[in-house]
Amino acid sequence: MNTTTSSILNFAAILTSSSGGTCFDDATCPILYKCVEGLCKHKEIFPLEPRECFGSILMTLLVGVANAGGMGGSFIAAPILMIIFNYSPAHAIRLVYCVVFGGSLGNFAINFLAKRQSSLKPLIDYDVSLIALPMLLCGTSVGVLMNSVTPPFVVIFGLVAVMGKSVKKLWIKTIKQYREENKPKERTIEVSTEFEIELKEVGDNKARNEDYQAYFMVVHNPRAYHIFQEDRLQIPWRKFKEFFILLTAILGLFLLRGTSSFGSILGIGYCSTGYWACYIFTLLICFIFERRARKSLLEAADLRNNVPLTSASDFTITPASAVDLRNVSLIGGVLAGFLGIGGGTIMNPKMLDMGLSCESAAATSGFFVIFTGFLSMFQTLIYGGLSFTEIVFFCPLAFIGSMAVTVIVRKLVKKYQRPSFIMVCVLMSVLIGVLAIPCFSVYRAIENPAMMTEVQGLC
Repeated sequence: MNTTTSSILNFAAILTSSSGGTCFDDATCPILYKCVEGLCKHKEIFPLEPRECFGSILMTLLVGVANAGGMGGSFIAAPILMIIFNYSPAHAIRLVYCVVFGGSLGNFAINFLAKRQSSLKPLIDYDVSLIALPMLLCGTSVGVLMNSVTPPFVVIFGLVAVMGKSVKKLWIKTIKQYREENKPKERTIEVSTEFEIELKEVGDNKARNEDYQAYFMVVHNPRAYHIFQEDRLQIPWRKFKEFFILLTAILGLFLLRGTSSFGSILGIGYCSTGYWACYIFTLLICFIFERRARKSLLEAADLRNNVPLTSASDFTITPASAVDLRNVSLIGGVLAGFLGIGGGTIMNPKMLDMGLSCESAAATSGFFVIFTGFLSMFQTLIYGGLSFTEIVFFCPLAFIGSMAVTVIVRKLVKKYQRPSFIMVCVLMSVLIGVLAIPCFSVYRAIENPAMMTEVQGLC
């Protein structure tokens, strides 16, 4: 599946056995299960039990914290669904996709109207997204295949190693940011001379400079003027069109090739030559989209550099940084699919290294999750693994939590002038995943050690 969270949930399913079993009545079934035709099946969502109410509140808060930091929240949602809601691992896997998608929509609803403090550009960096998103989707698809032929103990080892490194890196950046915020601010001292010279700051200098910049570009470089205007659009429709075309192409090819449980609309056999041809063509489309985006963005960057005026961007695409972003996104996607760490775990620290602010990096990471989360949920719905009742319950739950917590964190950042609050949210999300997922997996593996070396196979 082309998702940034599917792999972690896949290996969780390998390490766990499905709940249920035979029964005589409800008393012989586990908590929140009912005996239906001699088999224990999980109860419907409604009416909610007290335990489920507690789990819903806990998930709303913790998933909100994760999304405030630009993470999908899969690390947090999976253990809650399996432990508190007592869903079988297989079904918890499918429900996580609803949580991730709903949370990412809430994060986007807050961020898509926000602007950067240092410029008039949107908080979400759509230029970075144009290059990173196709490679994340491409890499994730490859990573999921790698996961299916790899023993679970290898996946767990890699997961702990990569997430441990991410925690260390984020901790260092958080401490550095916190110390920067605590540095004493320089004071402006008014000096009076014997000549009583009055120094005044012209308040409309910024406006005059912007007017002159616009005039200069209209006269000397109309194309650059158009690019600068597009940079400031809250909803850059041209770039959004690219995202939706990519998403449509991937969904279309998914329907064309089919799966083991959902037949191809063209009658292509599962794991046949035609199936793998469609799969490879999907990867090629991702590379084509990335290549087109990189070429267009570099041309726009050249035009900006030819204008002898200050750019409104806090991050400038260069040939070297564009290639670096492409490579990191591809590697991040592979690791996301193989280890299930989520794209934000890799991309968030990288975007901070490239010069994006804490707020912009978190918002951009959250934007990635909208597409990966939707693809996950769509494919699972097609498989018949989700009901509309479950989608209607868990998506709004995560949506509300994401919006509420993100608003609170944003207000705290603005009130106390501490962008490190967002980095703390990112750090907490990854740290919870480091503690929860490996421990839960090891606990389940102890129950059935043989599953630690079990391999699913490509088909």
